[in-house]
Amino acid sequence: MNEEQLVRALYAKLFDSIINRDIPALGECLDRRFTLTTVTGKTEPAAGFLDSVREGRLSLSKAEHSDINLRIIGMNAWLIGRTTAVGSLYGTSEKTWKLVTKLSAVRTLDGWRFLDGRMNTAE
Repeated sequence: MNEEQLVRALYAKLFDSIINRDIPALGECLDRRFTLTTVTGKTEPAAGFLDSVREGRLSLSKAEHSDINLRIIGMNAWLIGRTTAVGSLYGTSEKTWKLVTKLSAVRTLDGWRFLDGRMNTAE
């Protein structure tokens, strides 16, 4: 796979790991410095994000990616993904969400890892 395919696969793995509550696989997607600003506006470090998935505060049962905008420069990547997901986000009832997820990634010795992200709902 080329670098673009690797980052796109990492995006898919991120959502698949949330759906399956596969915390080890989800952790493999994240750099140790990772932070996520959630749909509620709260910023969580990697450990908090993993806990949110583990404890079901962020719970998805389905995700379909409709658009992934990606730019890679050297060892850095920026991605904006549009995903239709079914689930419960931080205390909401389960429903279908149109999510816009903005992520930055860094190429490490172990491959690409997400460094930070912002998850919002689309209008």
